[in-house]
Amino acid sequence: MLCVLNIIIKQNISKCSTFALKICHIVPDIISTVPLGILNIRYSNGVVVKFGNKINPSEVMNKPTVSWKCNKDVFYTLIMLDPDAPSRRTPFWKYQLHWFIGNIQDGNINNGTTIAEYIGAAPPQNSGPHRYIFLLYEQKVHLQYVEKYIPENVFTGREKFNLAKCVDEYSLGNPVAINFFHSEWDVYVRNIYGKMGFENV
Repeated sequence: MLCVLNIIIKQNISKCSTFALKICHIVPDIISTVPLGILNIRYSNGVVVKFGNKINPSEVMNKPTVSWKCNKDVFYTLIMLDPDAPSRRTPFWKYQLHWFIGNIQDGNINNGTTIAEYIGAAPPQNSGPHRYIFLLYEQKVHLQYVEKYIPENVFTGREKFNLAKCVDEYSLGNPVAINFFHSEWDVYVRNIYGKMGFENV
């Protein structure tokens, strides 16, 4: 089900946001509890992520600005993933990793440790709507990562990302903030997969 809710983005989760997370099967299928915080995500073209709204891949090609109510004494991890790859019906790439930054301090994603560079929504043609989920975790300490760095033009290492293992290995606990959008294929997706060496996606 493609759920689209027009809500006002605030610092704390509203009843509408909680409803969206549940009806879109993010809670409890992907995360067990509803985070208390909201990730405010805005792209340079003015597009804003609003808990399940539909956004075209061509509108999210560049990494967005991300803000949240942050504690200056805490490091954060930001993860963006697609649980519906290559399709919601057959998600054998679950989860596909789209962005991974750790050791974020003072709410500035540019000063963190990038594990996987940002790639925008890239749902294959005729695969239906995909959920693109942004998760924010509080870290207990500054982390040293074992994962290899993944550039934006590399697919290997993004498929079958083990979210539960990552959360457990780095003692991240439950996410403290979240947001997500839906997206379906448009012709721009060919550019993303073309950079990675794929054709006819």
